[in-house]
Amino acid sequence: MGIVQKFFAQAKADGTGNRYTDKQKVSTLTSQDKGVVNLYAIYEPRDDTKYTVKHYTQNPNDDGYSLYKTETFQGTTATKVTPSTISITGMIAPSKKSITINPAGDSVLEYKYTRKTYTFNITKNNTYGTVSPNSLTLRHGVTFTTSGNKLNLSNGNIVTASPASVTGYDTSFTGWSKTSGTITEASSIEAKFKGTLKTYTITFNANGG
Repeated sequence: MGIVQKFFAQAKADGTGNRYTDKQKVSTLTSQDKGVVNLYAIYEPRDDTKYTVKHYTQNPNDDGYSLYKTETFQGTTATKVTPSTISITGMIAPSKKSITINPAGDSVLEYKYTRKTYTFNITKNNTYGTVSPNSLTLRHGVTFTTSGNKLNLSNGNIVTASPASVTGYDTSFTGWSKTSGTITEASSIEAKFKGTLKTYTITFNANGG
């Protein structure tokens, strides 16, 4: 591999007749004693020249790309090839591209796959609290965890759940419907709040004072 051409010796200049490979041992090329045999050098492109296809996937939390898979193929030197993309869960495949196979076998074609995005809604169980933000567009693979009234996402987003001020009620945040997870489709999480009627003590003065 890595050589532009394959060498053959051909019995006839027009490319027909017996063909002999490089370093092949042969005998009885002619039936005539001391006969003259003319062989013609034939050069053809190699059909086993290496080329490489690298598949990169977009990171879930930033705009960079990471190597997902490397494939190695063989083809004919100086010809153009159009490798296929592959199927990757949560990814959108790019359009196919072509590459010409270099004689040195060092041709590399790169495919970059973008991540699918989904709507992630943050809901609440009643009107005793608020959430901010209440909806996010997230890439496939983003993860989340909860800590108190905070919902922390791996891409840096933070959702805050806050008790609301409601006349006549003591309000509080009580938790999330999930404590952690990974975004793989359109989904939601619920912030839970509680409202308790305020109580008051009324004291009457029997003496009217």
